[in-house]
Amino acid sequence: MISWLRWLNVSIRLHAEGESEMKLPLLDRGLSFIRWCGPFTEQFGWVSGLRIGVSLRHAMWAGDHGTVAQVRLPKWRQPVFLRSNSSDSEVFWQVFAEKQGYFEVRDDPQFIIDAGANIGLVSACLANRFPNSRIVALEIDPANFQLLQRNCSAYPQITPLKAGFWSHRAHLAVVNPEAAAWAFQTCEVDEGYSGAIPAMGVSDLMQELGWPRVDLLKIDIEGGEYDVFSGASLSWLEHVRMIVIEIHESVRPGVRELVLSTLRNNGFTDSRWSEYWIFERSPLTESGCIAGH
Repeated sequence: MISWLRWLNVSIRLHAEGESEMKLPLLDRGLSFIRWCGPFTEQFGWVSGLRIGVSLRHAMWAGDHGTVAQVRLPKWRQPVFLRSNSSDSEVFWQVFAEKQGYFEVRDDPQFIIDAGANIGLVSACLANRFPNSRIVALEIDPANFQLLQRNCSAYPQITPLKAGFWSHRAHLAVVNPEAAAWAFQTCEVDEGYSGAIPAMGVSDLMQELGWPRVDLLKIDIEGGEYDVFSGASLSWLEHVRMIVIEIHESVRPGVRELVLSTLRNNGFTDSRWSEYWIFERSPLTESGCIAGH
């Protein structure tokens, strides 16, 4: 208890941003920290929510860059691992505080593709929500992938793949290696290109994994969705029931209209959840997917 209270006190100090807030009474700073923890206390309860806030603050600022911190979530098989002083904490905030990992799904999905899985937080979240699902998590960056493997190691239903997601089998290269770990963009290159990374499309993954369909396709590939949805063949859409995608209009102008028009013309309806666009097939247009049951 004493150790935990000491951590809470340090977290309150870390939470104080700027010299003016540091001059506020400790009680005021404490209340500010508790308000900041609000999304976690609402979802996980007061005790667990504050513990998560304490751990996240330490992951954000207390460790040296690259030091791996742990955040424990109630009923999860293992902690979540985050690199200190990196974009990992922002990803954690999006997935859990903004609930990007908790979008509504009509039925329990069996076959899930997480394209652009980063450090595996959404994959692990989906594995906890749908324990009978099979999930393949694709990530191109070696450092992200290493942490993805660690975050998903307790979930045998997750298959990590160090690969990119594209409209077809190809090789990709990162065009902005200096970017934050959650913002890598790619382009297609020849196989012999230095640092080339293999990439696959939905049809390739289904064939390789022996899946009859894809119940949920989550895409967050920093503008690469333009290339996915402008591919020569979109026949793979017939086998997908639901698509959850973050559309990066600022990276690839015109991609929003491309994705919206393509999916609407192929029988999908759309809605929003946090930064995601959610596309679902209506029951009348699901016959090709349901045939795979």
